[in-house]
Amino acid sequence: LRRYCELVAMFDDFDTNDDQRVNLKEFKAACAQLDDWGVRIHYPEQEFSKLDTQSTGEVHFGDFADYVIGQQLAAEPCNAADELEAGTVARREASGGGVMKSGRPMKSAAKSSFRRGRTGAIDWALIAERLPYGRSKVEQERRKELFSLIDVNGNGYISLAETDKGLRDILKLEEIFDCKPAIMRAFQAAKDAHKNSKARLGADFVTKPEFRILLEYLRLYFELFVMFDRMDDDNDRRINEAEFLAHAKQLKTWGVKCTDFAAEFKKMDTNSGGQVLFDEFCHWAIPQNLDLEDDDDN
Repeated sequence: LRRYCELVAMFDDFDTNDDQRVNLKEFKAACAQLDDWGVRIHYPEQEFSKLDTQSTGEVHFGDFADYVIGQQLAAEPCNAADELEAGTVARREASGGGVMKSGRPMKSAAKSSFRRGRTGAIDWALIAERLPYGRSKVEQERRKELFSLIDVNGNGYISLAETDKGLRDILKLEEIFDCKPAIMRAFQAAKDAHKNSKARLGADFVTKPEFRILLEYLRLYFELFVMFDRMDDDNDRRINEAEFLAHAKQLKTWGVKCTDFAAEFKKMDTNSGGQVLFDEFCHWAIPQNLDLEDDDDN
């Protein structure tokens, strides 16, 4: 009875227009309060669709109560240390002072030649926030929720198609969604991360232990493709020696330590075809730990 009364009071708080129903706008506004009650919601649109079992765009109390009970809601705030960490991360990102894998502060985005047909700068801070591949408890919770949202079949595996769709519909990262070479490279590398896995379909799909790696690789290969694209002056998805040499100064700002760029190009051009594809560029670039001058982790 006490729990029921608590749920009624919570629902009434969310129902700002007093129509005994909660719509998506009200639900989004209530996420902070739900977080205080122990239910952390990172993807409100998807969670609301679970609540809205009749697809009416509104949630009645019965559906809300079923959802809360299913989440085993407790009437106490979640762990204070987690709250402090989450609040610190949110404030840091809001002020543009976030950190990524290297622990180095974010820097402001600069205009990029990537995004054919798009204008404006790549929002590296947004990409960092939406790909939770860190090892904090908060990011672990987000990954668990995100995996279940992308794994639409609920079979414990993520396919390339599900990855592609998740980038567009759940993570809403149009920049990466449009960068198919980066998605393909990241997926192929991540699914082979645990080659000794006994999972039935593990060799062809990304499993739960590999999901964190997939998110990190999506970030890595996207950055590499931005570099590749900036040197691809004729937009043919290949880099020739003349293009590579023309961008020698820029390559140095990305961290290339080289005095003979013509010889370096020959190292990269493993089949001696006179053109370097994205795959060849990645094999050459990753060991050098290159870093864009305008992204968020340098």
